Amino acid sequence: MHQILLFFLMGILTSVYSQTDKLKPSGPLPENGKDDAAFHYHLGLNYYDGLGDTPNYAKAVTHFKRAAQLNHPQAQGMLGQCYRNGRGVNRDLEKAFYWIEQAAKQNDTIAHFLYGTLLATGQGSPLDYKKAMTYYLKAAAKGHAAAMNNIGALHEQGNGVPRNYVEALKWYKMAANMNLANAQCNLGQLYASGRGAVPDATEAVKWYQKAANQNHPQAQFLLGAAYYFGKGVKRDLVKAHQWMNLSANAGNPSARLHRGAIANKLTPQQAQQANDQIAAFQAKHSVSSPASTQTASTTGTGFFITSQGHLLTSHHLIANGRKIEVRTHTGNYDAELIKADASNDIALLQIKSRTTPLILTTQVAPRLGQSVFTIGFPNPKAQGISSKYTEGRISSLLGLKDDPRLLQVSMPVQSGNSGGALIDEKGTAIGMITLRLDDLKTYNMTGSLPQNVNYALRSSQIRGFLATIPLVQARLPQPKPTARSVNYNAAIETAQRATAFILVHD
Repeated sequence: MHQILLFFLMGILTSVYSQTDKLKPSGPLPENGKDDAAFHYHLGLNYYDGLGDTPNYAKAVTHFKRAAQLNHPQAQGMLGQCYRNGRGVNRDLEKAFYWIEQAAKQNDTIAHFLYGTLLATGQGSPLDYKKAMTYYLKAAAKGHAAAMNNIGALHEQGNGVPRNYVEALKWYKMAANMNLANAQCNLGQLYASGRGAVPDATEAVKWYQKAANQNHPQAQFLLGAAYYFGKGVKRDLVKAHQWMNLSANAGNPSARLHRGAIANKLTPQQAQQANDQIAAFQAKHSVSSPASTQTASTTGTGFFITSQGHLLTSHHLIANGRKIEVRTHTGNYDAELIKADASNDIALLQIKSRTTPLILTTQVAPRLGQSVFTIGFPNPKAQGISSKYTEGRISSLLGLKDDPRLLQVSMPVQSGNSGGALIDEKGTAIGMITLRLDDLKTYNMTGSLPQNVNYALRSSQIRGFLATIPLVQARLPQPKPTARSVNYNAAIETAQRATAFILVHD
């Protein structure tokens, strides 16, 4: 049975949003109100993610409430999410709606999407598909893939707008091209049924495959069915059982109903082959887990610089590795080392996947005191495997011992941040986190411990390295001089998609 999949960002928004009581936002902020709001918001995120321990949602709520009262839009959104999910506070959809609405009024992209979702599902308010469409369109205009998918769903269902399969296909395709699994599955079903386009079983299978590779249970079921009936692909009972079994294991009731019938048609050799393929898929595509993280000899961070899977990281991180694994929001991939420069501590890797790149620029010189941030994976064995955001400022235009290749930054950097992008307020990569002062060595030399003294390799050095690789150089995205200023929240969201977790195995 066809199923429309409205995309709900429940668990994966933890680094963007949290919770609160229905306290009215305050009026004009005190002189230090902005800093106070940001402090409480980020402290709330730390408690939400867990500080080397299990998350403390109750403490997170306390800080999100304070920041929300100070009109911090992301804190208001996170507070709404906590009320929506019952994390650290009793579940209350009316309060969830209230706080997400406050964030949406401040033109926050994520809040626009969440507000639209609440309106489209009647959570905390009456159903209002037309108003939901308005807010989905606002989020989609800023590149929000899930909003694009949900616009497609409204057109397909005829909710709030006349039913229009051509429009549905258009919006699904936009989101699917951004690698959103729900949209890929929805798009495949339109092609399979001939709604909005000429029926094309081969095109349907192509999109099912893309979503199935991201562990999408419904797409895995449909892909298994396609292999079983030979629609859009050559009939293959082994692959049919593989995908049906993966879908069933993920809880899909239709797959559970049919996998036994398919299994009964297999020979013992075919059954073993299917099991081997299932194991291989799970090893390659399953989401990151703390257990597998424990087996890596070294972990760190990288960031994509092209849409063809090229990413940068620190050379010292991967120098002695036998196997390099890259984990993104779309899955796990084996990485190929393209080129390295040990003297500048830089390495270029590539994975076989479409990726979201950061713009790496040298057009604007970094400024002393400039605000910067990074996203990385510090101390994953203690702090967990979700990405962490930290911010600071450029404290010196020279590096260790006045090294002109480096910038000194005053942001918290820990083991595992190496290889992460140093990003400015517009979302542009202006460097790469490369090292921090060693506490013990510095104490031995100076008699005091360093306080947030860390270094980043300048983007000019990185561009010089990439200039020796013309194929990659030609694929670097270029800034658009006429583009309007980028919303800071959108910059963080893009940086999250462009940041990868690096695991190195001996």
